[in-house]
Amino acid sequence: MKKTMFLAALLMSFAATAPLFADNDEKESNEPFAVYKFPVAAIEKVTVSTAGGSIRVAGDATGEAVVSVWIRSTRGKKLPKEDIQKILDEHYDLAVKAEHGELRAEARRVSDERWSSTNSLSVSFRLSVPQKIASRLETSGGSIYIRNLTGKEDVTTSGGSVYVEEVSGTVTGRTSGGSIRLSASKGDIQLSTSGGSIRAQDSEGDITLSTSGGSVRLDHINGNIRATTSGGTIRLADLTGTIQARTSGGSIHADRVSGTLTAGTSGGSMKLAEIAGNLDARTSGGGMNVQMTSVSEYVRLTNSGHITLSLPGGKGYALRITGQHIDTGVLENFSGVFESKTIDGTLNGGGAEINIRSSQRVRLMFE
Repeated sequence: MKKTMFLAALLMSFAATAPLFADNDEKESNEPFAVYKFPVAAIEKVTVSTAGGSIRVAGDATGEAVVSVWIRSTRGKKLPKEDIQKILDEHYDLAVKAEHGELRAEARRVSDERWSSTNSLSVSFRLSVPQKIASRLETSGGSIYIRNLTGKEDVTTSGGSVYVEEVSGTVTGRTSGGSIRLSASKGDIQLSTSGGSIRAQDSEGDITLSTSGGSVRLDHINGNIRATTSGGTIRLADLTGTIQARTSGGSIHADRVSGTLTAGTSGGSMKLAEIAGNLDARTSGGGMNVQMTSVSEYVRLTNSGHITLSLPGGKGYALRITGQHIDTGVLENFSGVFESKTIDGTLNGGGAEINIRSSQRVRLMFE
């Protein structure tokens, strides 16, 4: 319940004065360390870089673009503004400027002195910019959140999560240690994480999502979709288009998927319900239960375990089935080879290809 409430809050509208999610920098201060303003007409590109904080960019600026800087001590102690300024002067280069169509906000450590709890800061940026801009955002220690942008966006973080909401265009996002959240966006979107989960919803386009260590959940997405994980479960619901879902260590669950679905797992089960169109599914580590509401050209199922497939009744099919034992009940209007371990022939004059291979039991139902 708490997780659901958090995600609901995450998807609420964002305003420059009311951030979508609060980070530690803002929790420790009632106001930003500094605020910079620039005419929006001169801004076409945004570049933001910081070593220890978060970045948020929203395309909601009208007359002026606004950059708010939030700074805190990494040792967890609230510092007076004058103490923060002293550390900045001695150990950091903080620059916020706009020139030649580019708005730049950068914070980097320049001191050769060894980092310690007394001289280490977390510098976060929050930007209100024109909607139609290109951005390049990078942080090694915090999350990145972008909203309501139209352009080419490139975001990278080593230690935080990536949030993308209401973004159109081309989006490339990477994180090594956080989760990914995508919503209400469209275009060419590529997001990857090495250590977190992925949650995407209400989006469309050419979308590639990958994680090495977490689960993947997709809801209400349309387009050319690729979802991969090496160590988690994949859940799909209300998808339309060409969908590829692959996991090496988890199960795959899908409901209400239309188009062409290719699904594969090496170590888990599959439960696919209300699938319409074409299906190619493979697993070697668990049971496979599939319900098709309609078949366009083919259903291809491969598993070392048992397979249960439900097909619409009264249709024509070309059946190619092998298994340790095949249970179909009585097949009327069938022509071809019908044996306990092999079925090869046509049903109701032939039609869509139904190809099933299993080293265990196969159950075929018509409903």
